[in-house]
Amino acid sequence: MADIWKALPHYLENNAGLSVLVSDRIRPIRLKQAETLPAISFQDISSKYTQAHREPSALPFPRFQFTIFAGTVSSVTAVANALKFALSGYKGNMGIGSYLTIVEACLLKNEFSNDDPEIGVFQRFQDYVIQYKE
Repeated sequence: MADIWKALPHYLENNAGLSVLVSDRIRPIRLKQAETLPAISFQDISSKYTQAHREPSALPFPRFQFTIFAGTVSSVTAVANALKFALSGYKGNMGIGSYLTIVEACLLKNEFSNDDPEIGVFQRFQDYVIQYKE
């Protein structure tokens, strides 16, 4: 059965352009304490469903927010670009085995930053709507 929460990090950790920058430091909800940077956290921030008369919805499209953390502007920008390249416009399989998920559409909806150079943390946020088959 599809499990987007397992499929997303699996897909991203196995993306060559992204994994060279963050390795396996892609976490649901929040990073580990004292996480090595750069790293990415993700969470769902809203959900919608394709409606059909007299049938249950089988095509959810939640909105996920990815937060990229890095120690420099150049590093956070490189990871943000790699994440965008990996997800924006993606259609295909994510995950393997019991959590294989068929993604119908992955659309970048918003991108913004929140940097704090005084403490040495640079952040980029990207919101994606990901429609997949349950």
